[in-house]
Amino acid sequence: MGGVIWITGVSGTGKTTLAAGVVTALRARHAAAIHLDGDALRAVLGREAPVDYTPEARALLALQYARLALLVSTQGAIAVASVVALRHDVHRLLRERASPYVEVWLRRREPAARHDGPAVGRELPAEYPLAPDVVLDNDGPVATLPRLVDVVLAAWDRNAHG
Repeated sequence: MGGVIWITGVSGTGKTTLAAGVVTALRARHAAAIHLDGDALRAVLGREAPVDYTPEARALLALQYARLALLVSTQGAIAVASVVALRHDVHRLLRERASPYVEVWLRRREPAARHDGPAVGRELPAEYPLAPDVVLDNDGPVATLPRLVDVVLAAWDRNAHG
């Protein structure tokens, strides 16, 4: 069974760490799960330094991430994406086409500072999810990771098994 778990939020909220934990937990359940990390994908898709931070370039990249997640899901794997991609059109596309689909908005009161350009949600506008399945505040120590993973997996189980 394929599907998409879309973990989004501004930079420095712990998206990659959470996604890695979710992938590990899914694989422990013997599910085929693939982590699509935005930083790694940017390099694969030819967006190496200098990175284009225009709204148009960010919109295209977010759409590419979503299309890749959908492609992975059609092949029977669960695509676990950890990306900024704070765009309503992308969230809507995934909600319409991915099944099952879980949208996770990961927040943090004090996100880590970006080192490679203007940050979405600070210098650049962000379109925060309108109807995420899960909203998580990641303000605690790394020890809270198993709890956050459990919350995401519970939402996955609800959406995947009705």
